[in-house]
Amino acid sequence: MEKIKIRDRIFVILLVFSQIACNSQNSKNFYEIANNCYQQGKYIEAIENYDKAIENDADFADAYYNRGSAKREIENFEGAINDFSRCIQLDATNYDAYNNRANCKMTLGQNKSALKDFNMAIELSPETPLLYFNRGNLLNETNDFESAVLDYNNAIELNPEFETAYFQRATALSKLNDYKAAIIDYSKAITFNENAEYFHNRGLCYYYLTKYDESINDLEQAIAINPDFAAAYYICALVQIEAKIEDNTCKYLYKALELGINEAEEFIQEYCE
Repeated sequence: MEKIKIRDRIFVILLVFSQIACNSQNSKNFYEIANNCYQQGKYIEAIENYDKAIENDADFADAYYNRGSAKREIENFEGAINDFSRCIQLDATNYDAYNNRANCKMTLGQNKSALKDFNMAIELSPETPLLYFNRGNLLNETNDFESAVLDYNNAIELNPEFETAYFQRATALSKLNDYKAAIIDYSKAITFNENAEYFHNRGLCYYYLTKYDESINDLEQAIAINPDFAAAYYICALVQIEAKIEDNTCKYLYKALELGINEAEEFIQEYCE
């Protein structure tokens, strides 16, 4: 009789472990399917499969992290924050989870809490340039331009080819009225990517330094790259007016008005009619 009881217990134990192993395998299968959906941009379908992975394994940290990323893609920021938080509970060393949770909080205007998350992410991974860049963006948005510049410095030091870090540092330097330094950074960004916005912003810096020819050249380059860049037409016309250059002033003002800058109409009435 005793032998039967032992066998029964062994059978129950094996059955439990077999069920756990089965659930674990199911969870991994759903997880892989979800990842494939995510890579294809099928975020809703990905979330549904991450749900199933988590149903089979409630402590699957990576599934929470990836589901949070998918929710962020569909702008469900609150849901994403919840998933990144659960991931952090399960794996407190996941600096990406802190970083992504911070980005979601930043989008929702929860800037103080976002800053704490960025700080923790950097503490966990101080050699990751993206973390300094993202914290710099938060500081830039909250008008702490000097601190933002320091973070962009760190990002660039860790990755000297970080194009957008040069651009963002230039933006912060412009806000600090350090136009010469900003021009250097915009120029560096342009060596990586001849982006219309980079030329436009550098053109503004040249304008503030009263270097009108350089300003006009940059603004016209921005227009050449993006023929629908309304602000570039408008600013270029104003620079030409101030510099007493009338080459394309009215043409640019009319184009700016056509593209939706109603303020151009006042200058058209004064200078073009």
